[in-house]
Parts: sequence; C-alpha cells; structure tokens
Amino acid sequence: MLTTRKSCFGLLTIATVAFVLAGGTAKVRSQVIFNFNYGTGANTTVVNTSLPIAASTGLATLTTNYVANTVFNFVGTPTNALGSDVAGASLGLQNGVSMTNPNGNLTNRYLQYAFSSSGLSGLRFSTAIRHSPSAASQITLSYSLDGTNFTSIVGPNLATNSTGSNFVANSVLLPHELDNAPTAFLRMNFAGAIANTFNSFVILDNTRVSVASVPSPSALLPFVLGLPLLMMKLHKCRQVSS
Repeated sequence: MLTTRKSCFGLLTIATVAFVLAGGTAKVRSQVIFNFNYGTGANTTVVNTSLPIAASTGLATLTTNYVANTVFNFVGTPTNALGSDVAGASLGLQNGVSMTNPNGNLTNRYLQYAFSSSGLSGLRFSTAIRHSPSAASQITLSYSLDGTNFTSIVGPNLATNSTGSNFVANSVLLPHELDNAPTAFLRMNFAGAIANTFNSFVILDNTRVSVASVPSPSALLPFVLGLPLLMMKLHKCRQVSS
C-alpha cells in the first residue's frame, strides 16, 4: 500500500513539474532596444542624426516630428543598457527656434516608436534620460494601434527626476491594449520648454521595450495530450489505495 501511495505521489510530482516547465517556456524575455550607438560610437561631436532610426536589437523604427537640424548625437551612458552594450552615443533633441510656438514653449513634439508585439504581452518601456532645466518639463507617453489615434498613458512625468547632468533610468508598464499587436505605436510627447535656444535639450539613451512571451500552444501541447492518461493513472491510484 505504501509503495502504491509513493507511486501516486510521484505521478503528481511529475505532472506538477511538467506543467511548470511548460509554462516556464512562456517567460523567455525579448527586447526591442535603441542604444543609439550608430556612427562612431562614443561620439562627442554634434552630428545630425539619420532618420528614421532602426532599432539596434529587434524589429522597430523610431521617427519624430522634430526638425532635422535639432536632432543630434551626444555622448552616451551605460544607464539602462542591456548586457555588453557600451555607453557609446545618445540621442539629443534641442529646442531651437523652429521647434517652438511664439511664447517659446515647446509644443506638439514627439518621438514615435513602431514595433510588433504579436504573440507577446506584459510590455514595459524604459529609457535613460536627462534634460536641461529650460527643456521640456513634461515628457509623457501615449499609444496607438493605428498610428493615428493616440491615447495618453496614465503614468509618471519622465521629466520630473531627470533634470541635470546625470542620466536617470525611467520605466513605465504599458497598457494591455498593446499586447499581441501586429503593429504597436508608442510616443514620447514633449511639452513645456521655457527657452527656444540650442542650449535647451533632452537627451535619451538605451530606450527599451521589454516583453514577455504569451504561453505558446506548442509549449503546453505535450502536457495537454498526456493529461487524459495521467488522470486515468491517478484515478487507478486512488482506487487501489482506498
């Protein structure tokens, strides 16, 4: 009788481990990364950036309605970098006269990231950021599934803790509406600049969209197919043990 009970306990243990392992395959992480280390890498020379920008890892593109002569390369940072990515370069956005309204306040400017999240869920946006006090005082996120109609994301103002010379890592959990989207659009919106000079800037580096895989049917298939046999075995165990 004791041997039978041990056998039944063994079956339950095996079933539990199999289910955990099958679900565990759904936790593999994937990354979309813009490290901005194009060109000469650690580039301290102000150079116009080629737009649109392709992701350094993953399939994604970055576009902007900043005018070309206000988008530059600056020296980068290891903050929020992944793995062996070097500090390299960063993406600088300067206000400039052409970027402002008559009151000198930066308005309706954005960076737009387009990527696929097909088969993926649990998206998180993160970036290293620093900006001058006279640059955008409000940096927020919005999302879209069609690239036209955008919805604001309720979350932190990314400009709040990033004023100064040091990069600060910011992270925002994205809405579930962006899960499993053939094409997802994410915007960083900039507003509230109080100067229209080229000494007023926002600098970004190591922008990442992190995603977790949705449990794949193929990963759970062996467990599902073996479930009827397992239930029969467990039922037999209960009959014998009773």
